[in-house]
Amino acid sequence: MPDNPLRKNKVNLSEYPYQKDIQYRLLMAELTVFEVEVISEILISSLKITISHLADLLEVDEAKLLPTLKELKKMKLYKLEGETIHVDKEMRKYYDSQIPKFDDDFRADMEYLRGLLSNPPIHVLPLWYSIPRTSDDIFSSIIEKYLLTPKVYLRYLDELSFDDPMLNKIMNDLFSTPDFIVRAKSLIEKYSLDREKFEEYMLLLEFNLICCLSYGKREGKWEEVITPFYEWRQFLRNRRDSMPKLIENTTEIVRTHPSDFGFVQDMTKILAPSLNKPLALVVHENEGALSKKTAQRILPHLDSHTLTDKYLQKLVTMLQHLKLAEVKENMLHPCKVAKTWLDKHLQEQAISVYRYSSQAANAIVGGYGNRNQRETERCLKKNCNTGWVYFEDFVKACTAPIGNNQTVSLQRKGKRWKYKIPEYTQEDIDVLYSYIFENLFYAGKTATGTHNGKPCLCLTPFGRMTLD
Repeated sequence: MPDNPLRKNKVNLSEYPYQKDIQYRLLMAELTVFEVEVISEILISSLKITISHLADLLEVDEAKLLPTLKELKKMKLYKLEGETIHVDKEMRKYYDSQIPKFDDDFRADMEYLRGLLSNPPIHVLPLWYSIPRTSDDIFSSIIEKYLLTPKVYLRYLDELSFDDPMLNKIMNDLFSTPDFIVRAKSLIEKYSLDREKFEEYMLLLEFNLICCLSYGKREGKWEEVITPFYEWRQFLRNRRDSMPKLIENTTEIVRTHPSDFGFVQDMTKILAPSLNKPLALVVHENEGALSKKTAQRILPHLDSHTLTDKYLQKLVTMLQHLKLAEVKENMLHPCKVAKTWLDKHLQEQAISVYRYSSQAANAIVGGYGNRNQRETERCLKKNCNTGWVYFEDFVKACTAPIGNNQTVSLQRKGKRWKYKIPEYTQEDIDVLYSYIFENLFYAGKTATGTHNGKPCLCLTPFGRMTLD
């Protein structure tokens, strides 16, 4: 993710006693599995507990427990007075938010972030995150400004600039890993980092809404691991796992049309001879279409697979919509602008078809408007940019807000948050199919066909060049 001076980092750790956080993080990084069990049990017990009772709860001998308790005094969680453990109320509150990081099912999620943001004084948060001091809910304001949608969050990451390039290196390393997780040890060794400096980097990255440090068990020991915040990591995983696989044997694909610009070229082949003599039409579903006999003469390159009544009707209809030809008494007559249009470059003709097709799609019942079209095209460029894919696989990866679906956004349900992606109905899928296999196909932006009897598609070079 490139550096960009547009958004200067404003998080200043010196505005709160962050050194204590770093001190305790350094201590937690060295905890053994048994030590975590001891601390966890103390946290859920009363503020005053005897060593013998704690040993019973842990099902261990006091002889084993006592050395551990003495070692853990440096955590400042409690004091030992004879046989009694006196737990510090404030430190218990602190570790209550930290020790869950050792759980196998720990989520470094938005609720964790909410707790993290409670550590600095509340008056510094509007300065760090450039939100109004009058905000009634600072956390919600941060969500809305930086995390609400993938587009918003990615723009924030792209524009974020640090004075210390090491922060960008850590961020880039994390987002470059296959499962978006990296061991702290590997980063410390790779960049020869001091342990304390590393923890400071992590604190900065957490407050900058980029990633979170937690703990994973490896070979029976705890180790620090770094991940994006849970909701974003889940979104990235879903996007990775739903990425359509390319069809390998493309020679078996039966294309709808042999040429990328086939529909536009066929319009030209019909329009050109009409300048000399109007073409006779037949009526198909109350609309004019070329007869099969005429079509076979004018369009000899097409086989019966493409040369359908619907296709021949669509060619005539498009000529009419673009005011290139008109139908009079079942005869196709060229309009005055026909000659000018025929002289245009093929790509210019395709753009004319695209503009009309987009306007037509905008009128579809169900609200397939310009925004839906743009999002669909972005998804095509992201998922179909390098080859042929099955339509059903593309649907799984598509996030366009079709029908009643909304733009992907961070939504809360109870105490859980999630980037909610669209759930398409069959009607939504039909609309999506129509836009890709008809509108964009007519404009030469998608090539379509079937493979093993299943609809498939790819972006044409023209589509890759012009879409969004």
